[in-house]
Amino acid sequence: MLVEQLTINNFGTYQGQNVFDLSPRIKYGSTRPVILFGGLNGAGKTTFLNAVRLALYGRQGLDAPLTDKEYNGILKQLIHSSPDQLVQADRASVEIIFTYARLGEIVRYRVHRSWVAKGNHIDVSLQVFTNDAPEPSMRDDQAQALLSQLIPFGVSQFFFFDGEQIAELAKDDADEVLSDAIRRLLGLDIADRLNSDLSIFVRQKRIVSSSDDARDKLKELHRLYDTLMSEVDAAQQDMQNNLQPQLDQAISAKEQMRSKLSDRGGAWAIDRADVERSLSEVKARKQALEAQLRDLLSGVAVFSFAPRLCTEVAGSVQTESKVLESRLLVASVKEKVEGLKTKFSRIKGSSTWRPVAVRCVDEWVAEITPPPMHKSKIVHGLTGSEAEKLLDTISKGLPASATQLEHLIEAISGLTEEELRLQDKLALAPTESSIEEAFGALERAIQKVAVQEAQKQSVLAEMRRKLWQAIDVTRKKRKLEKEAQAGGVTSRAEYLAEGVQEILSEFKMRSAQRRCDDLRGHFVSAFRRLSRKSDIIADARIDAANFSMTLLDKMGQEVPKARLSAGEKQIFAIAMLEALGKTSGRSLPVIIDTPLGRLDSQHREKLVQSYFPKASHQVIVLSTDTEVDQRFYDGLRSSISHAYHLNFDPAERRTTVEEGYFWKSRE
Repeated sequence: MLVEQLTINNFGTYQGQNVFDLSPRIKYGSTRPVILFGGLNGAGKTTFLNAVRLALYGRQGLDAPLTDKEYNGILKQLIHSSPDQLVQADRASVEIIFTYARLGEIVRYRVHRSWVAKGNHIDVSLQVFTNDAPEPSMRDDQAQALLSQLIPFGVSQFFFFDGEQIAELAKDDADEVLSDAIRRLLGLDIADRLNSDLSIFVRQKRIVSSSDDARDKLKELHRLYDTLMSEVDAAQQDMQNNLQPQLDQAISAKEQMRSKLSDRGGAWAIDRADVERSLSEVKARKQALEAQLRDLLSGVAVFSFAPRLCTEVAGSVQTESKVLESRLLVASVKEKVEGLKTKFSRIKGSSTWRPVAVRCVDEWVAEITPPPMHKSKIVHGLTGSEAEKLLDTISKGLPASATQLEHLIEAISGLTEEELRLQDKLALAPTESSIEEAFGALERAIQKVAVQEAQKQSVLAEMRRKLWQAIDVTRKKRKLEKEAQAGGVTSRAEYLAEGVQEILSEFKMRSAQRRCDDLRGHFVSAFRRLSRKSDIIADARIDAANFSMTLLDKMGQEVPKARLSAGEKQIFAIAMLEALGKTSGRSLPVIIDTPLGRLDSQHREKLVQSYFPKASHQVIVLSTDTEVDQRFYDGLRSSISHAYHLNFDPAERRTTVEEGYFWKSRE
């Protein structure tokens, strides 16, 4: 199948007629499969996908079981409404043109689905034209039957999907969504319906061929069975329409009462003693730390508040120490020199040489003694050991004390905040009398929920009892039918019908196994290609009985799906959708809406490089500018046939379309 064109007329945010050329174009000698649509959230990307689904499947394409009234209401809402038009549109249409190969012949189909609002009523028309015929070859139900045969809805979901379907499959840890998808793929519902019809046929034949007594018993058992099942259905309907809504309403009222109690402080008023105990502990810890702080400030730590003064004191002490040392040295030398001079005077005959000797000594003293220090006043007057101790305290002891002081202040500040928080909590705590009414209302709501739940359980028990009765009736029916069969009244038609049922059972089992094997191979190949950790999944097993899936690593050990990262789960879902599509054996286009929103950059790059260009012969990607951005666009460029930019004007409430991507003006 190849979609050539989609025409949207007054549909959703699209005003008037909008024609999209979707045929992949040939560039530089090769066909490029990707048609890229760019639009911000709300610009009409999902509307485009819904237009394709609605054109092909009508009511079924809306993915929900709808009554005629609901379907008509949705169609009416889908007619474009413009704020600047006096006369609003009362009709809309979608038209899709595609080619399809049937029995070796290429047939061109044009599907036109339109609807007109007439008050509360909607007239819907479906026409299918083949090979550009001027008149429709089929209309309405006949046309829909043809479309469902060409492109079964159950299969199309593996080719036309959006980010929500990917997310649903990604979080399907219990494989419920996957199992349902495989069942649709295998078409087992058709085989099940045929098997059920054959059972009804055999039952009716045996009733006719039985004796009068057996026939009467069988009729009575069938009547009883139908009555029981009718009562079960009625009870289930009553539960769905009455009991369950009442129970939900009671639960909602209970939660409202609980919330009201919480607003009044009841949610934690019960824990008041714990809060008071916590407050006492916080105060005790704070007092202990404050005592440590006072002890610390009684020592050198207090000087950490005057760091500049400490630096000046250290410099002054060092200078004074040098001055004092100089003075002591000079005094000591002079004292010794004076003694030497005295000894010179006592030597006889020294009068001739003593002046020369004294002058030499004075010159020597001048050479060895340092110049006198500045004449500043000595302030501290510390001894050498005292000065050394003070300087060591300032350089080493003071920083350690300052660090300890900072930690204590930070701890006390945190405890102060916690103390204030607990005091506020206690200050707002309600009195018992103020919450007594709320507690009473909550208790009454809980009792009402219990009563409703008891009623529900009673109905469920009655339904189970009647179901067991129906099962017992079924056993009796089968026993009578076997007795009739043993009596030789089995007709050839019954024999053939039972044979077909056995063949159907074998067919379902073998078909399921073969398709599951194909699906496993396609999935493993796709996951390895798309995942940035290609070795995380080496193989997989799919149970043909219940369609549950087990992922395996290179060692053959099970890899729980829950262990995969969020991005890997998205890749798992996309790989599974690709595998389901390939296993279906259909050659259909892929239309994917906002596929990259939950992926990191590496997984996005893998998808852009390894999925979009290879997913199908025609791939329509509906993306925002943050999904396929400039870098990813450049990486995908060689596979892009052409692109459309969807721009939504909130003032006019309509989407305009132009060819090109977001940055067309820059190209």
